[in-house]
Amino acid sequence: MSRLSPRLETVKQRREMETVRAPSRPRVLTAGAAPPSPSIAVRPGGPILCMAIVAHMTAIALTTLSINLKAPVRSPATIIDLLTGESMSGKVRRLTVGAVGVLLSLAVGAVPPANASEPDAVVPLIIGGVDATQPYPPVTSLQLDRDGTFGHHCAAVLVHPRYVVTAAHCVTDWETEPIDPATLRIRAGSAKHASGGRIVAVTKVVPHPAWDWHTGDGLGADVAVLRLAAPVWLPRYPILGRSPAIGSTVREVGWGSTEPVFAGSFAATLQQLDRWVVPPEECAVGGITVDEICIGGAPGGACFGDSGGPGLYRIGRTWSVVAGTSRVGVDWRDGVYCGVQMISTDLTFHRSWIRSVIRGSRST
Repeated sequence: MSRLSPRLETVKQRREMETVRAPSRPRVLTAGAAPPSPSIAVRPGGPILCMAIVAHMTAIALTTLSINLKAPVRSPATIIDLLTGESMSGKVRRLTVGAVGVLLSLAVGAVPPANASEPDAVVPLIIGGVDATQPYPPVTSLQLDRDGTFGHHCAAVLVHPRYVVTAAHCVTDWETEPIDPATLRIRAGSAKHASGGRIVAVTKVVPHPAWDWHTGDGLGADVAVLRLAAPVWLPRYPILGRSPAIGSTVREVGWGSTEPVFAGSFAATLQQLDRWVVPPEECAVGGITVDEICIGGAPGGACFGDSGGPGLYRIGRTWSVVAGTSRVGVDWRDGVYCGVQMISTDLTFHRSWIRSVIRGSRST
């Protein structure tokens, strides 16, 4: 049974009917293989930039639209329709509306919003979070090579000694092709993203086949599996077999940025914050889909650099993985870009796919 309300379910069905699927293409890139022909890599100025530009340009246009219509224009969907003169369809509309509504993926590289230079635009880490009060062995820093220097990019969670799971938008370009694994590595076994633990290279990137910035089948599918060059023997948390119920407490963890747009600084120490699952209607503006959950409730939440980090659910003394941070789920409010409702990929929904990738990769 879908977790969406009847109203959201109707929207979802319409999107699925309107969607035109792109031709299938190879979705795996192994270290040493030639990358796809010219594309934009996930670096500062990559796919996040494209979506951020839409939001940035729209912010500039808001005043003009409001004046011409003699009324404030606040809905991202309305703004897109006014700017384009027509209604978009499928996932392209969902992603574009989301970009305008600060549907900005939380990986690094976003373009500063109009007020980013204002001193009071600075926000803390995982908003309202604290330094991790306990070890989280399977939580790793996913690092990207930027001109010869690796640095924190997203978070990832160890699900097998040779595999981690992260957000697809962290490891694909604007054409939704996997980026070169040679540009990625993880730091495992440390609460610091810049020191300690162990560095392990990535040898294979496998984004979910339904993940696509442009078109799709109605799923968010913002999930990818990465194969490691060597096994990492650390305790792991299982992916829960069912979605957490509304009201369930979910712990967010990550090394999020200290500012609402990437400016080169992250939390030095892993942060944590307890929030809870809220009704999907609270993330409707972000285009929430059946394979995603809305995290909110408590003040605070994930920020830039927290993408791909796990949402953890505890039963007794045992932690399980239930979600992966994906994007903001609300319209912007007075320049607030972080610490609001968050759309997270429901990893319980994709558990079978993750297992199939691991089984398939192990046999090759």
